[in-house]
Amino acid sequence: MITIQDFESKQKKDEKILVLKVIDGTKPKTSMGMVDPRVFSGDNKIWAKQGPDLLWAISYDKGIMPPGLHQKFTTFSKLKAFAENYFKKRNLEIIEVIE
Repeated sequence: MITIQDFESKQKKDEKILVLKVIDGTKPKTSMGMVDPRVFSGDNKIWAKQGPDLLWAISYDKGIMPPGLHQKFTTFSKLKAFAENYFKKRNLEIIEVIE
C-alpha cells in the first residue's frame, strides 16, 4: 500500500529546482540573449522534471527554454552534467539542487 508520505517522497525525487548564479567576476553571456534574468532574482525557476516516459527534461516556470536545453536524459545525473556544462559556457554555475 502506498502512503501519502511515500507519494510525496517520490514527487520530490521526480522534480528538482536548479539554482544558478553568475560565476564571480563575470557577466552571464549567451549568443542569443536567451538566459532569462528572472532566474537570478528568484522570479523564475529552472526545473529538472522526470516525465511519465521516465526521461528527465529541463523547463522554466515561465517563458521559453533556450533551444540548446530542449533535450531529454535517462538519468538526473546526466541532465545535471549537461546543464553544468551548458551554463558554464555562459558564465553561470549551478550552486544548489533543491529537491
